[in-house]
Amino acid sequence: MDYQQIESFLAIAKTKSMNRAAELLYISQPTLTYRLRKLEQELGYQLFIRKKGQHITFLTPEGSTFLPIAERWKAAFDETNVFKVSGANTQIRIASTSSLNAFAFPNLYYKLRSFADSLDIRSYHSYEIYSKVSIQELDIGFVFHESQFQDMQTVPLFSEKMRFICNGKEFDDQLTIHPINLHPSNEIFTDWGMEYRQWHKYWFGESAHPYVHLDSIPLMEHFFLSESSWTFIPDSVLASMPKLNKYVRSLSAPYPPDRVCHMVTNAHHPIRDFRWGNQFLDALNEFLATSPWLTDLYHAQDKTPYIK
Repeated sequence: MDYQQIESFLAIAKTKSMNRAAELLYISQPTLTYRLRKLEQELGYQLFIRKKGQHITFLTPEGSTFLPIAERWKAAFDETNVFKVSGANTQIRIASTSSLNAFAFPNLYYKLRSFADSLDIRSYHSYEIYSKVSIQELDIGFVFHESQFQDMQTVPLFSEKMRFICNGKEFDDQLTIHPINLHPSNEIFTDWGMEYRQWHKYWFGESAHPYVHLDSIPLMEHFFLSESSWTFIPDSVLASMPKLNKYVRSLSAPYPPDRVCHMVTNAHHPIRDFRWGNQFLDALNEFLATSPWLTDLYHAQDKTPYIK
């Protein structure tokens, strides 16, 4: 019996639907069915029954008896995790997308080391971060994709602008450049997220083939030495690659949307509940207030960090 099995059982009991429970947990229905089957095998009882011709899933008598036990089990598990992360040692478990870890947050992590006994910093895709925060493998996540997960709190932290950089001499006499004059075969493409992909598809179509497709941003400077190459990068990356500043150019069409960074936490374990919570928020506030490449700080009219 594990947390995911109990969580799946409670979601089915709450929604009375396998489909809705799977959507609520952001997992596939086969995965949900597998978890339920393993739980039933361990308990030795069938917990749900679906009547013929109905989409509603009902608790069996054994399932009704097990329901309050499962609720107490989950509550005890959650409390145990709070005790583990709030004990004598100050460990902070954080995950971000790779570009945030490499270019945006090094200064923040340095500040955290002043009071944390241990930092566990990982790089994951956004959907992985949501999942790991949900099951409490992580305390905090930073993502660029907002999703509505059960029992999760997702709040915007800041946004940053995308910059156009171009090494093409044919554009030297132009104050602004229009996307239709850019050749995809000269592009250094990096996937900056769903909104960037939509913008890119609008201007260059689905069949565009870039000069190089990078998922390792530190290689950007190397490939950008190629004649006529061009790309888009966020301000946090540009701030870490000052050699590229001389190639920043203006577009005569709308830029890609700003990237919005969200902080993800488990709704049952807000940051202030951790013994390091207030220190973390102070460090985050200082980081936000002193990072010049940020465009906006959200949630307050005066543009102060939302956690104040």
